[in-house]
Amino acid sequence: MKTYKKVLSAIIIIPLVLMVVIMIAAAPVGRRYVNSHGEELIGRKLELEGFTFNYLTGCASLNDLTVYEKDGEAVFMQIEDLDLNLSMIELLRGNIDIESLDIEDAKIYVTQKGSKFNFDDMVEFFASDEEASEYKIGDLELDGCDIIYTDLTEPSMPFSYEIHDFELEAENFTTTGYNHIEINAELGKDGEVEAVYDGSITSMDDATLKLNIEDVDLTALSPMFIQMFGREVTSGTFSMHSEVAILNRHINADNHILIDRPEVKKVKGLSFKPEYKSIPLKTALYFLKDKHDRCEIDLPVTGSLDDPRFSYQRTLMRSFGRFIVKVITSPFKKKEAIEIDEDE
Repeated sequence: MKTYKKVLSAIIIIPLVLMVVIMIAAAPVGRRYVNSHGEELIGRKLELEGFTFNYLTGCASLNDLTVYEKDGEAVFMQIEDLDLNLSMIELLRGNIDIESLDIEDAKIYVTQKGSKFNFDDMVEFFASDEEASEYKIGDLELDGCDIIYTDLTEPSMPFSYEIHDFELEAENFTTTGYNHIEINAELGKDGEVEAVYDGSITSMDDATLKLNIEDVDLTALSPMFIQMFGREVTSGTFSMHSEVAILNRHINADNHILIDRPEVKKVKGLSFKPEYKSIPLKTALYFLKDKHDRCEIDLPVTGSLDDPRFSYQRTLMRSFGRFIVKVITSPFKKKEAIEIDEDE
């Protein structure tokens, strides 16, 4: 849960602060100043093709902006169009009142290794500016954005996944207070996600999340299953409906999962030990499948965010493990018990 929230915060806050900082620092001299002083402005190398600011209307635009990784070579973020509308009356008073922010056709490369992300240094850089961490936006929109996520936590089994046409809408958005955020995106080839989040993007004291994931190709997630279970996914699609409530930093979540036509096989000769290797996944799927070759599972998750041992993903996996053990040891199976070779 913390991981998803951290990525969402970065997707929203980094482009926002980028735009405001560049606009204020570079408006008099424009593109050349931005390209020469990127590290001073945001702590990263920048390349900007187009930059305009209308002092009469308060409209600013960036075109073809590239933000590089910390090494100054690999690309972290590319934005084709970023438009910002400011209240000039408030700006003349020394206040930044953002009427709207619209980001279109962006590509963001998110890399994770353990609990570290490739944008952590930028978050720390912006956090040092108290004003930069407290913005309000009347109308916030992200449209046509692609997110390329890579997990390098296990070097011998990297996991990469692409999210396309990421769309986000929020009215009266604030970087520190309550927000109502609606998200839509395409997952992989045929998958889709819809989410509605109510709460702060910087605090997790009280919030709700409604999440619908449909028709995700499980074979694209196979590296993740190998990392966790030591099993490769050879076929199947995945759908999930989740309702998450956080009250006083305590999580209660209901997760309804539907897996259609799943098949897995054991992977031998791994250089690491999967955390949930002991779970007989192939056997469990056999008993879980109905006459339509589908599995339906309800997995609740509870826990406290103040518990340093709590992890939403780990708790979900533990619930999944307990559920599987209960299924394969139940004396009231619908199918005749047969021996299934998990080593196949």
